[in-house]
Amino acid sequence: MKNLLISLSLIGAAIAVVATGTSAFFSDSETSAGNTFAAGTLDLVLADGTGAALITEENLKPGDDGSKTIKIKNEGSINGESVVVSLASVSDEEVSCTEPEINDDDGADSCNVENASTDKGELCRNIHVRINDGETQVYPAINGEYGPFADATNVVLNRQLKAGKTHNISIDYLVNGKAGNEIQSDKCVFEIKATLNQEDLRRRD
Repeated sequence: MKNLLISLSLIGAAIAVVATGTSAFFSDSETSAGNTFAAGTLDLVLADGTGAALITEENLKPGDDGSKTIKIKNEGSINGESVVVSLASVSDEEVSCTEPEINDDDGADSCNVENASTDKGELCRNIHVRINDGETQVYPAINGEYGPFADATNVVLNRQLKAGKTHNISIDYLVNGKAGNEIQSDKCVFEIKATLNQEDLRRRD
């Protein structure tokens, strides 16, 4: 009986080996090497891209006006969906105090000859501007009107700026015709900031 059980066990093992051997299939593997994820670029260039001043008007007087055209370009590889423009005052400088300015009855805004270098000037508040997207005025909302310089922030242009494309914006300015001697020799120093935002592809879903 013992020999019979051993014989049956050996036969079962042999059958298992044969069964395992007959279940094999063909297979083949291939490898793709060097796969990458690479980010694109969004690169807005303002004018010549040097960051140098774009508006340097001098010898202004009440009632003067003018305009400056500025080129913007998306030198990146990604489309930009919106351009936002802001004018930001850095300083409103008194520079000096002329006799007419000193004698101007302007209360708290009267020029202080002893502190001309640090006294705050009045020119920035007497500058009014318009921002145009090509031929379309985008600031202020009323077409043909000028808006306060201080409020010309976060102005959204009505356009996309696709990769490699160039567009012109313009800034019109007007010195308050009702300004008086208080603005004599004053200097308004400001920044022009443009921000390009990428196209939001999620809104296509």
